[in-house]
Amino acid sequence: MSLKIRNVLETRHETERSHGGDGLLEKVRVMTSGDFETPVEFVDYVIVPPGATIGYHRHGDDEEVYFVMEGRGLMTDGETEVAVKKGDIIVNSRHGSHGLSNNTNENIVLLIFDVRHDGIEH
Repeated sequence: MSLKIRNVLETRHETERSHGGDGLLEKVRVMTSGDFETPVEFVDYVIVPPGATIGYHRHGDDEEVYFVMEGRGLMTDGETEVAVKKGDIIVNSRHGSHGLSNNTNENIVLLIFDVRHDGIEH
């Protein structure tokens, strides 16, 4: 069977401080690079509680895609702060910097996909 199925709600959640941010996040590393034949590094399910942040950080040669499944917050990219909400998909570019803060009273729930550069220019 070639399908890989994981249920994030039935998987043990870890807590962590993300990139030096404020507060603790809940996280499940749903899949890792060994689960893919393409250059996907990981898929994470992350809960950012009220007042918590994913600290501002810089990426290397990978892209991250955030899918906001629940909640609202502020995404920081360089000098720009942008409101994000449920349903938004955010692409954090290679060599880019970003952070996310939950400035609300509700959780932000994310799926985060990290894809490494495959060396092929498209």
